[in-house]
Amino acid sequence: FPGSRLTVRVSDNWYSIKQSQQNELASEMLNQAKQLDFSQLELTDPQGQLLARSPVVGTDMIILKRQA
Repeated sequence: FPGSRLTVRVSDNWYSIKQSQQNELASEMLNQAKQLDFSQLELTDPQGQLLARSPVVGTDMIILKRQA
């Protein structure tokens, strides 16, 4: 895993769930990634488009794309 970065590809269903559910899912994934000693987490869609990334400052995931 280059640079201790974990990239998780999520399905297109990401776009159909509520904003609060996106936040919760991303937060849960970040917590699990940290438990596995990854320093960075990225969520991408099936086309490889970056949807969310771990924060540089703070504790909450940075959601970059909520809709298709």
